[in-house]
Amino acid sequence: MRDVAAVVAAREFIDRAGTLWHVVEVDARHTPGARGDRCLLFSSPGAIRRVWHYPAEWSRVPAEELDALSWRQ
Repeated sequence: MRDVAAVVAAREFIDRAGTLWHVVEVDARHTPGARGDRCLLFSSPGAIRRVWHYPAEWSRVPAEELDALSWRQ
């Protein structure tokens, strides 16, 4: 059975285009190819993005900053 990453924190926001994004910080230690112990997963009906480098207070930043953050590698 495949391990499911544990969710550490979660948040939703709406971007400039009106798309609803669900953001979760997950424990990625058991994720193949992980670039760190944790990451942010951004998911919408049309896309999924993973961000490895993000501020500790990511859940408190404005939606515009989260949107920009979602495009980082």
